Amino acid sequence: MHRQGNLLNMLCDMEDKMAQTDFQSDGTPVLTLVSLTEFPAATDMLTALLGAADPRPDSVVAATLEAALHGDGPVLAVAAMPERMLARALASGVPPSKAVADWQVWAEAQLALLRRARARVLLLGEDTLLATPGTLIKPLADRLGCGFGDLPSPATVPENPGAALHEILARHLLKSTPRLRGLAEEMSASIVGDLHPPLELAKLDRAFADLSAAADPRLALQQAALEESCRLLRAGLIELQHQLADETAARALLQAERDGLEARIAVEAEDAALREAAIGSELLEIGRDADARSREAKTLWSEAEALRGQMDVLRAKIDDRSARMRALELELAKADETCRSQAEMADLQQKDIDEQDRKLTALRGELDQARSELNHIHDSKSWKIAGAIRSIRYGFRK
Repeated sequence: MHRQGNLLNMLCDMEDKMAQTDFQSDGTPVLTLVSLTEFPAATDMLTALLGAADPRPDSVVAATLEAALHGDGPVLAVAAMPERMLARALASGVPPSKAVADWQVWAEAQLALLRRARARVLLLGEDTLLATPGTLIKPLADRLGCGFGDLPSPATVPENPGAALHEILARHLLKSTPRLRGLAEEMSASIVGDLHPPLELAKLDRAFADLSAAADPRLALQQAALEESCRLLRAGLIELQHQLADETAARALLQAERDGLEARIAVEAEDAALREAAIGSELLEIGRDADARSREAKTLWSEAEALRGQMDVLRAKIDDRSARMRALELELAKADETCRSQAEMADLQQKDIDEQDRKLTALRGELDQARSELNHIHDSKSWKIAGAIRSIRYGFRK
């Protein structure tokens, strides 16, 4: 279990290091700009705002957030509040069901990318950037470490006269299911500088008047009922504004808790790195096998990160990694079995060597005995007499 915990910590640290990059790196990476809205004026305003920075950072523009995350540097992204994006889709004639479905798919994809590289991305509110760019100076200065000089003038964006009614409908649609509400709250909490803008009652009255003027003249008798509905709608709008203010405060608390959690995760990651350094040769040996599995771990981390924060997915990820640890233990057990088999074969070979040594010792004893007997023969008188005879015979032969 200790070995499994060490390997799990090492894999998590490797994946966190791949997913996060500090804004203040020594390599001075290039700043990437990307717009998540359909208004090019937002990117133009952000470029003009960075032009007033001192020192001015090097920057490039990416088409999508995914493309922006391919680099190593920080990313500045511009996004509109969820209800504002949905209201624009409704104003363009998209049916509510399709507008909500399209926005949900888009939001899930963007949030998956943001969760994977939250430390690199600063998400700026579109309305604040265009209307009051000076309010974004502090978060930009904190992240980029630079000052700002003369600021660009605010930009004006044409707005649909019925935008107020569309936005009311958009807010209602985003609260229709817990999933949509969760996505909208997470996206809103990630945006810097754009809170829920209050719906102006004057714009709402003008939009309602336009709708009333375009109605069939035969319905003029229902004007009083419509005015009463308008009054009730304004009262509901005021109540909705109070609710939005409460939700904004709750989101601020949630963001603070999230920042604290990220800080604790960073501390735990540093502690895990220290533990990894103290593990020794055993962890290094396991690390060689973990390097071969890093691509698989990165893929699993990317998939699990899309559902981060949900306990059931976290348990599934832990179970999956536990299964991999059990598989690793099985492989180690097989390796131990192979080592035992080789040890048994070595024992058999050693026994054969000992038997050969015993036989060799016996042969050496026999050889020593034969040499002793031969020396005894050479020292005998008969051998000496025979030696003299052999010498005489050898002389006659010559």
